[in-house]
Amino acid sequence: MKELIIIPNKSIGVIKLGMEREQVEKLFDYKCEEEEQIGELLSVRYNRSRIIILYENNKVVEITLDSSISEEYNVILEEINLFTTKVEDIIKYLRNYSEYSYNSNDELLSTEYIFKDLGIIFWRESAFHPKLLDEDWFLEMSDENQEYEKKFWYFNTLTLSSIQN
Repeated sequence: MKELIIIPNKSIGVIKLGMEREQVEKLFDYKCEEEEQIGELLSVRYNRSRIIILYENNKVVEITLDSSISEEYNVILEEINLFTTKVEDIIKYLRNYSEYSYNSNDELLSTEYIFKDLGIIFWRESAFHPKLLDEDWFLEMSDENQEYEKKFWYFNTLTLSSIQN
């Protein structure tokens, strides 16, 4: 399987922050599927919305990957596959390199983690951690729903951004 290597504050694979749109679109066969103007920014979706790039003044300021891209690529930072490694393992590793913030009272049950020094934002639709396995609300779910919840043990998106949050 091909790899997309993350270089903090710089690039995802061959797509670099600061690159012009025309340069990006020459790099791969994906055509623009959808564009949306958001104030000064232009959001462009590629590869069945697996890659979303924000352009400002025609230059890449943000690259977002959806976890479904892992059907084609291993998304790697250092030695970590970011869409097949559990959230707490990624956080444990990256906190050695950057301070970070999260959006919940419980660090393990947050849905967004921002590593500002690395220019990386992780997001998941919902949060899962094994400590929830014994919670009544979880135990009352069907097996199928429990399995669905466990998929939130992993991130849904990864964003590399030069935009200061």
